[in-house]
Amino acid sequence: MRGRAVLIFTVLATFAACGELEPVDDLLFLQTPRGVAVVRADASAPTFFAAGALPSRDWSSVIRTRWSGHSTRVAASIPASGTKLWNQGLRGTWVSKVVSEEGNMAVLSPARENHYSIGRRTTKLAVVGRDARARYFDLRGNLEPEAFSTDKSSLFVLQYRPARRPTSYQVRRLDLSKGKLHDIYTPDKHLQEAMRGDARVQAVSPDGRRLYTLYSLRTSHGTHSFIHVLALDEMWAHCIDLPQEFGIGAGATSLSVSEDGRRLFVANAVADAVAEIDVQALRVVDSAGIELGSARTTHSAQSRDALYVGNGSNLIAIDLDRLVRRSAWALDESISGIQVEEDAGYLYVGLKDRIVVIDAASGERVRSLDPPGVKRIGLLGRATRTINAVPEHFSCAC
Repeated sequence: MRGRAVLIFTVLATFAACGELEPVDDLLFLQTPRGVAVVRADASAPTFFAAGALPSRDWSSVIRTRWSGHSTRVAASIPASGTKLWNQGLRGTWVSKVVSEEGNMAVLSPARENHYSIGRRTTKLAVVGRDARARYFDLRGNLEPEAFSTDKSSLFVLQYRPARRPTSYQVRRLDLSKGKLHDIYTPDKHLQEAMRGDARVQAVSPDGRRLYTLYSLRTSHGTHSFIHVLALDEMWAHCIDLPQEFGIGAGATSLSVSEDGRRLFVANAVADAVAEIDVQALRVVDSAGIELGSARTTHSAQSRDALYVGNGSNLIAIDLDRLVRRSAWALDESISGIQVEEDAGYLYVGLKDRIVVIDAASGERVRSLDPPGVKRIGLLGRATRTINAVPEHFSCAC
């Protein structure tokens, strides 16, 4: 998400006597290249700003870093109110890389360090938290942090190999108490071998226990895609192959996890296809061809019974039980994200510089919002995360 603005729009609304939507307390959560800001819909300036900050998955807290000479101050705050939660000091200058589920821990890397694609023989990491002193790790190899385990005892990392000229990578686990790296367990013997693939997009389950990553793999027989499942609580990994048609246009694919965390939906706009994955059974249980459009950027969000896919300027509603297109609406600009307000029955659709509020049942445009202080909306809603581009022919150790 680096280099672009990310907007999350939380709506607390009620209905007036005449039946119109009456905003009570609209909060706009904004992540920019400079940091995290929160503004109210009726305000003219941000009410909270944190430079050099990263949000937790649900945006309940943000982690901010500040440099002072040769030291770094790491502080956590509640973005909705600005209330400070905790702060810690570090030796040296560091930047945040990963924030834990509740925002009570963060892992940081040195501010001046070779990018993993350039290569490095050793990796320095610092882990700081609300209830523990800062811990420093000087590790052999070219590593990038990815996620904390749910019990905060481990940090999942990507180890790039060879360290100086990486051509592959493997998901591994760093034991934070002992500073030792371990392989990830997988119940499938054939997945013990490295699998080549490029990471495209990620999604986290609502309870924060699973991390899903879409990979695409190019071979002499064509391209196919699969989902890498990482259990952050039980510390195992598994790969789920997607149907053949999902191999094309992997970059135009979005992931969306149901509210109960049991169903993962994959929408590929280039292939005009949607697949449903049962994350308990770890397999594709249904797929269908659905016309979605052909734009290279795809966004999706779910209600209890529908999957909403935004592709280009097209907004498509898909019935979750039958995987058929329910409705489709054409907007006048490219969609930058979708958020569903289930109780009110509205969709909040981000465009270039404004948000359109749509009645989910009728498709009627209820109103348009102009978020204060936001010149361009990069991403609206608690959406999937696009992975930074990685060199070709990298391998995924599933």
